[in-house]
Amino acid sequence: TFFAGMSLPAIPAFPQVVNAGLKGGFNWSWTRSDEAGFRREYSTRPVPGFNAGAVFSFQLKKRYFLHTELLYATKGRIVEGDLGLRDEVTYNYIEIPLIYQIHFKGSLGSKNMRQFKWYAGIGPNFSYWLGGKGTVTHFEITDHDVPEIPYTLRFGERPAEHTGESEFVYIRDARRIQVGVNIGGGVVVEPMGN
Repeated sequence: TFFAGMSLPAIPAFPQVVNAGLKGGFNWSWTRSDEAGFRREYSTRPVPGFNAGAVFSFQLKKRYFLHTELLYATKGRIVEGDLGLRDEVTYNYIEIPLIYQIHFKGSLGSKNMRQFKWYAGIGPNFSYWLGGKGTVTHFEITDHDVPEIPYTLRFGERPAEHTGESEFVYIRDARRIQVGVNIGGGVVVEPMGN
């Protein structure tokens, strides 16, 4: 440990810049089954979701930032199949993306026109699956004048006292901690003047 600490290169110090704020937005999420048989028999479509939370950006060097967020997010899918099967579900997550960004300067038109900054970044996205809710429609239930059956996702084994109940769907061996990759970019809009 001492050797590793001594071998780190010296980095010139920059005044620490920390930007913080709130974020909210919409998203589309896609899912894909690992089972080829499932993919042949059922079609899967995305559903709209949203995310909201806090945003923090730390300046590491003059043009380099570490951008992180703490978000509540919803994602989902619609699965459709034969005999009028339709399963629409929305999943709930806590997400922490870590994005390493580099910032650039740009301008519109001549040098007298307003300058702006733009950035690009990449990094991991860590998600924790909280649960979800959905509805199922199938010809067997619509024949009995039931338009759909709502359900709530739970994790683990179904308790014996809940056998035969349709309002809970239990998921065994769920991978609740999930990792993805974020790639993005944007434009920094600053107030007029300074």
